[in-house]
Amino acid sequence: VGPAGSNEVKATTGALKGAGLGFVSGSATNTTITTDGTRKGYFFRTVPPDSAQSKTVSGYIVSKLKLKRVYIVDDQEAYSIGLADEVQGQLKAKGVSVSRDGVSQQQSDFSAIINKIPRNTQLVYLPWQLPPKGKAFGQQMKSLGRGNIKLMGSDGLFDPLFSSLGSNVYDSFFPVNPADARVKAFKKTHKSTELFGAPSYVATQVVAGAIDRACKDGKASRAEVRAQLKKTNIPVKTSLLGLPLKFDGNGDMVKRPFGMYQSKNGVFVRIA
Repeated sequence: VGPAGSNEVKATTGALKGAGLGFVSGSATNTTITTDGTRKGYFFRTVPPDSAQSKTVSGYIVSKLKLKRVYIVDDQEAYSIGLADEVQGQLKAKGVSVSRDGVSQQQSDFSAIINKIPRNTQLVYLPWQLPPKGKAFGQQMKSLGRGNIKLMGSDGLFDPLFSSLGSNVYDSFFPVNPADARVKAFKKTHKSTELFGAPSYVATQVVAGAIDRACKDGKASRAEVRAQLKKTNIPVKTSLLGLPLKFDGNGDMVKRPFGMYQSKNGVFVRIA
């Protein structure tokens, strides 16, 4: 199960594929890791790719928020740059004025970047993976007189730290069924709305199911498990994602929508 991030998937492909192992990520979204052919038949994921997330993000910015001036700040990592590139291209194609900048994941003082953001900017898009950094950026935006500008994060910032910044904060996130009994039990037990791990729960279901089916004769080879990964079929009624789970030939989910959320009383609530 894993690796978690797109960078880690790329870095470990040689070792995992070389050993004949199938691997399933619950959070790696970079589009090309399933489309470049390098991992076909070995790698699968239980989250939609950035190509799906970017369409949700750009569509919401244009069609629902009806904004014309957007500033994108990536964090110079593969996940962030890939998603930022796709959103930027789609927004420009829709006639939106887009400016772009980048920061390091180790950076904590964002004042230089924020001071470059024009005051008539309507939304700043942060496709980042570190919620504490997202919160710090939002706090510094307010302290530098840009608190009126909307903030939008990606799945990596779907966290109470980022949603605590107020109702001007939006986020795109993986499909999750909030009515699922397991989701309700998690919220009740842990007093938390942080559901980033839900797709990894599903990835574990995928791997365990494939091993179980491969072991019907009492033993299993790695090739048998890989073959069973391809045959995954989790029906909607038992899916934590709220949709049926099957994989296409590249290892992507056949159905792969993203949801849009807005912070309300410090908690992300689905709005589209």
